[in-house]
Amino acid sequence: MVPITSCLSQLKWDHFQYRPNTLDHIQLYDEASRGPWGSLRLLFTARVKVLSAWALALVSLFALGIEPSAQQMLIPLQRQAPLLNVTAQIGRAGNYTYKALWTSSHQSGSGPRNINPERLKLQMTIANGALGSVAKVNIDCPEPAEECRWEPFKTLAVCAKFRLILNGIRKNNGTIEAFTIEWSWCVKTYNHVVASPAGLQRDHYTSQPLQPYNWSSTVPQQYFDYHAYHVEGSNELFNISSTLTSMLFSYVGQLFTAEINLPVVMSSTKDNPGFSFGEFLYSADLADFAKNIEDTLTNQIRSSAPGDNSDAVTWPGQAFYREPYWHVYWPWIALPICEVVVTACLLAITIFITRHQPLLKSSALALLFHGLCGCENNGPSQDTQGDTKALGKLAKQIHVEFTKDEHGILKFVKVKDEQEEGHY
Repeated sequence: MVPITSCLSQLKWDHFQYRPNTLDHIQLYDEASRGPWGSLRLLFTARVKVLSAWALALVSLFALGIEPSAQQMLIPLQRQAPLLNVTAQIGRAGNYTYKALWTSSHQSGSGPRNINPERLKLQMTIANGALGSVAKVNIDCPEPAEECRWEPFKTLAVCAKFRLILNGIRKNNGTIEAFTIEWSWCVKTYNHVVASPAGLQRDHYTSQPLQPYNWSSTVPQQYFDYHAYHVEGSNELFNISSTLTSMLFSYVGQLFTAEINLPVVMSSTKDNPGFSFGEFLYSADLADFAKNIEDTLTNQIRSSAPGDNSDAVTWPGQAFYREPYWHVYWPWIALPICEVVVTACLLAITIFITRHQPLLKSSALALLFHGLCGCENNGPSQDTQGDTKALGKLAKQIHVEFTKDEHGILKFVKVKDEQEEGHY
């Protein structure tokens, strides 16, 4: 807008320099240089027949739409961007060295062991998992990350198989049902794992059963501290503490071995003060129970602290945050570009037109020094001084030209009546 107002102010002087015009045109140019309303008045004044002034007035009005269009041109949005200085981590296990079920025997879980407070922690974790409160795997998705993702990875895990083996057999006016749950070692391949600082959001996996890997055909496997396993089609080895291969699942079976007699009778002397797993299992959805235990044991294997695997490691992932950016709608860019181009052209035209006159523009001092000449004897009467409406009417009747007076000083010189004809 600054070039437009400057050009209109400078053209004001040129408007009177080469031809006489009514004095009120000074006011029209001055108002047009101040904003759109004055520009609109200039356009609707047929007496000002200067194409350059009209063009500048049009650009001034056109500029009113630039600010609203700028809101359509640049839209603030957000997108996910990687955090380059942050690495997300998630639990993974290639080896399993247990902490809760430690024993000095390499062949079974029946050997002597030290006092181990981790044992109760594992029991409570499994019990909570059976109730549906599955312990989470260790995840580190630190802020300011909003989301963390991981590439596919494999980890040692536990798989469960739930089967109904006896159903609907009636005996002694009752119905007999029998179920079996089998836990086994497996490898789970996780895909599309997504988490946030609050926890895991999505993890899809497939599972494959583990197959024993024989290190030597001459040395029995029970003499190794770890049993090695692999999955079909892969050379990656997964190692499990030798005593744990059979001990863990029998231990879980012992935890949930219970007997319940119906009807249940309360007895302060005979009731077992331990966990009431019998009553829980009798009414529980055993398929969900098996899945909860599977997830609980898998997460314990994949985690170190809290967790039951001192050899658990982490798998690196990528952290993402919400990055603000500006979306540019390029068609709207044409509006300010057109305004800039047209304004630049009009500025060049104005400079060329007014190249021989002093650079006065909107100077108030210039109007004082180059004042009105030739109206001393028939100027405004005393009763109209200060009345802008009356002065405006009078200015429309006076034709002036910006030229040198008899002293060689540039003035707004009043022209004679016969010269005023036809200069509208």
